[in-house]
Amino acid sequence: MDIDFKIDLDHGLHLEQYSPVQQKESPFETCWSLTEDLGSGSIRKIEPRPGFVIFIADYALKETMITSVASNQSAVGFGFLLAGSGRAKAHSVPHWGAFREGKTSVFYYPDQNGTMKDMKNSRRRSISLLVEPELFNCLLKGSLDGIPKTFRTLLDGSNLMGGYNQDGWITSLMSQALESFFLCPFTGATRLLLLESKAMELIALRLSQLMEGEKNQGPAPGLGTLDIKKIHQAADRLCLDLENPPTLFELAASEGISHAKLNRGFHQVFGTTVFGYLRMLRLHKAKQLLEQGRLNVTETAMAIGYSSLSSFARAFFTQYGITPNQCMIKKAAIARKPA
Repeated sequence: MDIDFKIDLDHGLHLEQYSPVQQKESPFETCWSLTEDLGSGSIRKIEPRPGFVIFIADYALKETMITSVASNQSAVGFGFLLAGSGRAKAHSVPHWGAFREGKTSVFYYPDQNGTMKDMKNSRRRSISLLVEPELFNCLLKGSLDGIPKTFRTLLDGSNLMGGYNQDGWITSLMSQALESFFLCPFTGATRLLLLESKAMELIALRLSQLMEGEKNQGPAPGLGTLDIKKIHQAADRLCLDLENPPTLFELAASEGISHAKLNRGFHQVFGTTVFGYLRMLRLHKAKQLLEQGRLNVTETAMAIGYSSLSSFARAFFTQYGITPNQCMIKKAAIARKPA
């Protein structure tokens, strides 16, 4: 019997046919225990801070379980499978992929909609880390030095229009950090601090692994005069519709250039990727709208293409060092100040 186990990252977990026992263990941690009909064990969701979620899965199944993940929020994911195997598919790609014990993956898709299938009589022990690109940038204070080249486009958001997946093997250092999630003796704030630190350690180890894989790669080829002209034309096209911009592939096709070369070109000409440049344009327009005072923060976010108010606020703060509300208040205070 297949069990359709739905996961909504924004609103919690629920089973369509079997309902797990949900328990809020702290303000930042929720546990869902599987019912005896389905198996044994649990799934835990820990949110150390907004935009950063840790999932700890440790369960054994009596029946095949299909896990449907649904969220429109983009996030960079780090997966670590200590035990188990099965299949998974992002809704934005046409094929299924296998996941195997001992593997780790770094992944990104425009949204987190996907499906996983755990087989009957199987066991799973896994850790999944999900971090919104804007928060990742904030944690790094905007510096991408020492970050793998293939990963940088996830941090600046240029892969908002595409997908990314890099597999690797769990190392001994990763295994040591992973065990802390299952054996942590602390509760409350000390537990939160330990698990967040271990999550950061895992991310650092995985990025280091990606860096090792890039060591033998040569520098990106340079741009010719015609290429640079096409890069500027593409940038001008982005300005035309900030709310509904062309996809990376549409933009590249319009200028007769590959999407990879377009991104490299934006890096060389503007110091950021296509989406990084688009984000700067959007936030600059948002600042203008807020200072004009005709739209509130929510209306401004929608006007420039942000569907998530929290993502907009984080991106705005990262670029300008103040929140959108503070921007409005500051401009209003200046307007009221006597000459």
